[in-house]
Amino acid sequence: MTNESTSKHSSKGINAFSFLYYGGLIMVSTKLIQYGQWIFQLIKNWSLPEEPFFSKIMLLPTEAQFSPSVYLVYALLYILFYSFIVVGFFQLDRAIKLLSKQKIFIPEVHSGFKRAARSFLIYVIGTFLVDFVLLLSATTSRPILSLFTTETIVFTILGYLLLFLADILKEGIALKQENELTI
Repeated sequence: MTNESTSKHSSKGINAFSFLYYGGLIMVSTKLIQYGQWIFQLIKNWSLPEEPFFSKIMLLPTEAQFSPSVYLVYALLYILFYSFIVVGFFQLDRAIKLLSKQKIFIPEVHSGFKRAARSFLIYVIGTFLVDFVLLLSATTSRPILSLFTTETIVFTILGYLLLFLADILKEGIALKQENELTI
């Protein structure tokens, strides 16, 4: 393959990532705005809004009798953990931009992938724990498996994939340093 052909393929990949990156940011921003509106309604009326709580668990009013302050804590924790997706996207974007400049085996790319992976896994674990506590404190017989949504599974896989890539890049950095020392 010529250098020009390789450049075209890598720019297509970067463009595809950019599309997914901005689409993901729009999706996350939309959800965070919806969560903020729900919290605003909760605080404004100091009673549960008409719309259900945005957890992965849809509780009926008969299944959970929480005070608005408890819902507020759950909602703020959910937003905190959800914002880790945004942090992960930004870290991933930085690493991809370095890769697009042909800077593959440098520590910044490795750490960018690792930070993005950790951010996505913090989101998954954090929202799982919030939902698990909510499920335990409600009088419902919903199975714990209802906590695993497509979103949770996708970010879990993405997190572990990025950790795997970070480890490969770390090995590549070590090999590159060894090669430079022998030359």
